[in-house]
Amino acid sequence: MTSIIAFAELMLVDIPLEEKEQQYYLTAVLLNSQILLRLINNILDLAKIEAGKDQLVTEVVDMTDIITSVESVIAPLAKSKELTFHVRVAPEVPLTKADSEKIRRVVENLAGNAVKFTEKGGKVEILVQFNDQEKVILIKVADNGIGIKEEYQTYIFEKFTQADSSTLVNIKEQD
Repeated sequence: MTSIIAFAELMLVDIPLEEKEQQYYLTAVLLNSQILLRLINNILDLAKIEAGKDQLVTEVVDMTDIITSVESVIAPLAKSKELTFHVRVAPEVPLTKADSEKIRRVVENLAGNAVKFTEKGGKVEILVQFNDQEKVILIKVADNGIGIKEEYQTYIFEKFTQADSSTLVNIKEQD
């Protein structure tokens, strides 16, 4: 997957500016390859967690850096759906000790789902704040998409389960 991404990036650099259609298609290949790579990495992470081999790698991190990384992935997706996408990290958010990759993945997955389930012309926002009283960093991903019906909310964290606007789909039961 990384080879596909690397070659797509190299090819994109060499396409003349007047070749808009080729740029469009190659950009689509690049973006979808990145999405597929993230999906593969998420599946590998799940396998590690289930095998008891997952470990936190904590270090001092700046939430602005993490959210900027998420923004670089989500902004093009939001733009392609003609969504308003806004990111804000409050200036009082301190450096913190955390596993930056795991935080990035969680926020990216939440924001990706927000984009996926928000209709054209909608809005997706990532907001990071610091609660000084409780000494916690709050990360909020908000959208004006279809939402998750209350009766499905207890199921969404089960493996292979998805709630959409019409039904609760459990992939295991469809085998």
